[in-house]
Amino acid sequence: VKDVNISFDISHTFFADLDLFLSHKTVVGSEMFSDLCGSQDIHWSYVTTLDDDAAIGAGAAPCTAPVPPFPFDTWGGTSGTWKTEAGTGLTAFDGLSARGNWTLSVVDDATGDIGQLNAWSLIGTCR
Repeated sequence: VKDVNISFDISHTFFADLDLFLSHKTVVGSEMFSDLCGSQDIHWSYVTTLDDDAAIGAGAAPCTAPVPPFPFDTWGGTSGTWKTEAGTGLTAFDGLSARGNWTLSVVDDATGDIGQLNAWSLIGTCR
């Protein structure tokens, strides 16, 4: 794999509770983002793409309502392409074989909220 990106559609009632990780072969639990935007209670869903070659990082902007870096309508949705929070979460997979299982893990690290991963896809550029 020369480059890996992921697209996903997530609905959740409290975005700051979510942590997103990707695993494949020897790379286990590479962090895409974790607990972005603190304690803002925002109910939303979005479809977005994470790409470590993107211009804007997921953790680059201060969180204000509506919560950047994902521009969205509070009860609507969003789209766009962003770096992983550290800017290197996907580059960990560059150079690996694309064959085998890829696992996207979404962790809600608090109680009292609901959400779901509606869909996700792996976008790979091979050598």
